[in-house]
Amino acid sequence: MTVQHLPDIECNDIVFVLTEEIEVIRKLESNFMVISYNQEEIFREEISFEYFERFIEVGNLLKEKYHNQIVDFKLEVNGYLLYGDSVKAFFYVEQFLRTVKGNRAS
Repeated sequence: MTVQHLPDIECNDIVFVLTEEIEVIRKLESNFMVISYNQEEIFREEISFEYFERFIEVGNLLKEKYHNQIVDFKLEVNGYLLYGDSVKAFFYVEQFLRTVKGNRAS
């Protein structure tokens, strides 16, 4: 994915939401990271355990495209797949989220 693949959003208060979905494809379960805005899917990608680094990469592409239009990035995930058993994952994700919202409350 590149910045050019992202849709234009005419809003100065973008709140992105990260969710995870499970799809069964040929009797195999696949997990997907889904990023949406205003209930419209912006990005979808198959994920694996501990995908926090990929989430941050995609988040940085969103920041490149939408700059200061982004006011928040909500995580509606249980954290198992996102953070895995990496101790540093939570801190890296929180650091990224602070760059989106400034002084994000924990």
